[in-house]
Amino acid sequence: MKLKQQLEDFYVKEINDLQIKKKGEYCYLLVKKKNWTTLHLIDTLANRLRTDPARFQYAGLKDKDGITEQVISGYKIDTEFLKNIKIKDVDITLLGFSDEPIKVGSHQGNEFTIIVRDLDHALNTENLQIPNYFDDQRFGGSIRPVSHLIGEAIVQENYEEAVRRCLCNPYPNESMENKKYRQKIEQLWPDLVTIVPPKNLFEEQRIIKSLQEEPENYQRAVISLPKRMLLLYIHAYQSYLFNMRLAEYIEQQEKYIYSEYVLGKIPIPLQTIEEKNLPLIGMEINSLPQCTIKTIQRAAVITGKNCQVSPLEKDEINQDKFKQTVTFSLPNGSYATIAIKTWYARSLA
Repeated sequence: MKLKQQLEDFYVKEINDLQIKKKGEYCYLLVKKKNWTTLHLIDTLANRLRTDPARFQYAGLKDKDGITEQVISGYKIDTEFLKNIKIKDVDITLLGFSDEPIKVGSHQGNEFTIIVRDLDHALNTENLQIPNYFDDQRFGGSIRPVSHLIGEAIVQENYEEAVRRCLCNPYPNESMENKKYRQKIEQLWPDLVTIVPPKNLFEEQRIIKSLQEEPENYQRAVISLPKRMLLLYIHAYQSYLFNMRLAEYIEQQEKYIYSEYVLGKIPIPLQTIEEKNLPLIGMEINSLPQCTIKTIQRAAVITGKNCQVSPLEKDEINQDKFKQTVTFSLPNGSYATIAIKTWYARSLA
């Protein structure tokens, strides 16, 4: 089973209930994008508008690998200038205005259309109950899944280790340029005066610049990152702990099967299990109080809605294999890739 072999294989659209006005301090923008993360697009858009990225808000982060449609808000943005901005693989439509920004988690959920490839047999979608794991994207994706490790070091206030986890330790799936860069840092550590990060590594550029200005001031280097990036790392660690707790709960059930994800294997229940909430544990960081997060509850299992599955079709990419197109919706914060992995794992049981 393979996902996202082509960008067109993965389409996600936010489900929103927006109160739009003709005037207001916040403009609402419908953004359709391909091969862009939400944060990278916001940074690029802010740069074109010569404004602070913090003026933009979103309901949920969307992955780079696919076609995504979401609404973001911008505070006191020059919408006339905005109309003239052209960004490759991005369409931006001004929906209107509001007195309130878009907030994290304010959308009702997401609709997905996903082409699942490299199949030998049909997915098993009979039981639409899905374990509510966080998936690869939360931890940095399949190329460099270290976000939770950086977050762990930040929570422990071990800022040197946080910097090392961000800059060092090349992963096999990284580009040769990025791997050589990380290896050079390991060789020169802690003398990074001559290091020039690749242009595609935005967070690393900020950290290196800070360390070149104040060598070995690792806390300053970490704080040089935007607050939203720091929170992303901390939430990744929080999510990792949640996944471990959810896996323990499912392993208490009578029947389950394992599925692989970027951090190892996770158990998938083979029968309907009791719906309950598990804690997303809060984090308090004395030296970084602006990044303290509270404990909240998250559903252990969720249900896919409006699910439609196409018959098996010949896969034009993978020889002698099949593909299926699946359309469904999930609550916000839940992962479509986990739904697909669940239905695929059950088809093997």
